[in-house]
Amino acid sequence: MVYHTKSSEETVALGRTLALQLTAGDVVAFYGDLGAGKTTMIKGVAAGLGVLEVVKSPSFVIVTEYRGRTGVHHQDTKTPRTPDRTGNRQERQERQGSAEESKLPPSPFPPPSRGREQREGVPVYHIDLYRLNDGSDLESIGLDSYLEGDGVCLIEWAERAERVLPASAVCVRMSVDGAGRRIEISGLRAPL
Repeated sequence: MVYHTKSSEETVALGRTLALQLTAGDVVAFYGDLGAGKTTMIKGVAAGLGVLEVVKSPSFVIVTEYRGRTGVHHQDTKTPRTPDRTGNRQERQERQGSAEESKLPPSPFPPPSRGREQREGVPVYHIDLYRLNDGSDLESIGLDSYLEGDGVCLIEWAERAERVLPASAVCVRMSVDGAGRRIEISGLRAPL
């Protein structure tokens, strides 16, 4: 489905509407040139998921984790998966068979700002792949653990990770259209 927004506010509003379709474990892949509005739309998605913090592009830290508070649940009855953010594939594989291992190592990524109270809810991972060079970088940040995790992944510059994105990913292709934006969304369970 193709949408046209005329302002940042409309782009944020479309993101909030998109959030209503998302469930824990979903991946949303954002494509578009610099200035196409990817971060603006992600602000709306995050707000729709109940994130209270100001959402900014995580280009320098690559991954920013927020805590959503509303309306997101697992679609199946499997136990929610928790991402391992160590980025070490061998460690993850060794731990997979170990049921007694219940604690994860601390995240190497900085915690979100503490300016506002955070409520319990689904993790929202805002991932910006702009600075990554190749596939080994994807492994070093532990991208697969986020993709397989129990949060909602919002990935900017998703073309840099296409080979590892799940087939079920929602794709958002954005471009500048005069003074507004053209936004094509595919892979949704139902139209917005």
